Amino acid sequence: MSLQVVPLTTSPNQTATIQLSVDGNPLIVNISVSYNQMAGYWILSISDASNNLLIDSIPMVTGTYPAGNLLQQQKYLNIGSWYIVNVSNLVSNNSGDGYGLGLYGAGGYGGLFVESGYDYPDDTNLGTDFQLWVDDTPVV
Repeated sequence: MSLQVVPLTTSPNQTATIQLSVDGNPLIVNISVSYNQMAGYWILSISDASNNLLIDSIPMVTGTYPAGNLLQQQKYLNIGSWYIVNVSNLVSNNSGDGYGLGLYGAGGYGGLFVESGYDYPDDTNLGTDFQLWVDDTPVV
């Protein structure tokens, strides 16, 4: 199976019913994506086709394997692996403060505002610089 891209925008509160193919089976889920203005990051909630909540308020942040899979701890649900992926040409900030331009590292709390790199999407680049990708459920 190939990776599937979930279409998202920068609308601060969005919901969608999406049809996926996970583990060779059709899967219909309802998603809710909202931007937490105070925290400066997006959160994801997933419900089944009958609107029964499966997962609530997962921070949409990037990471490396296996932390990059937003649903790694919920693989028992068999709804795949979900990743928020930086598809822009910008690279991570290696300034030592541990943050990029996901707004979290900007200003007084996380260090200096650096123009090189994104760690996770902010309220201006979800769906463009960052995409939500879905793949099969991990077997390990």
